Amino acid sequence: MKLPIACNFGALNPNQQHRYKEIQNHLKKAVLRTDEFSDGYSFVYPNEDEVIVTLTEWILLERLCCPFLNLSLNIRSDQPVTLTLSGSEAAKKGKEELGL
Repeated sequence: MKLPIACNFGALNPNQQHRYKEIQNHLKKAVLRTDEFSDGYSFVYPNEDEVIVTLTEWILLERLCCPFLNLSLNIRSDQPVTLTLSGSEAAKKGKEELGL
């Protein structure tokens, strides 16, 4: 089954929507680098426990409103943390429009 390429913020309850926005603002300030590739982006963050917990919480919410995305978190003890969002070209365009 092919998932529609449409973010459904309504899939989150009001508390989740509020938390999602808080997390997104925090993560935008914490990002060290953004890398673009053909079907998505990678966001590099400091390797800190708080950042890893926040990224994990964001992933749990993001998968509810944007199930068409592939989300991965790469954590190594000696490297920055990398969050990768990927999908089709349409998925990438949709996330660009949301300011990610």
